[in-house]
Amino acid sequence: AGLYVIAFGLAFLETAANPWILSLGSLYGSTGSSRGSDFGTTALNIAQAFNPFGCMAGVLCGRVLILDGSEPPAAKSTVVPSASLDEYHRHQAAAVGKPYLGLGMLAAVAAFGFVF
Repeated sequence: AGLYVIAFGLAFLETAANPWILSLGSLYGSTGSSRGSDFGTTALNIAQAFNPFGCMAGVLCGRVLILDGSEPPAAKSTVVPSASLDEYHRHQAAAVGKPYLGLGMLAAVAAFGFVF
């Protein structure tokens, strides 16, 4: 369910960013360049051309880094001690932390690079 929430959130984010990207065309078009308002359309086309690569990379990274293939203890036996189920849930929750920490660090480095 969590992967669906992330996917829907990213889809809404992309849809909300489209008008902003198109408005950049009029911003850069007003500087007197020959690009005019076509720049926003071109920028939107370039951004959407690379979107499938990001989708595939996200799924592959999620599969490799988060989903390790382990099964819940209930699938292995009919009687599950609550301690082993709690341990399984802790392990699954901890598996999400490192990829998102790395993604946050990458975003911070990118932001630092854009500012300076």
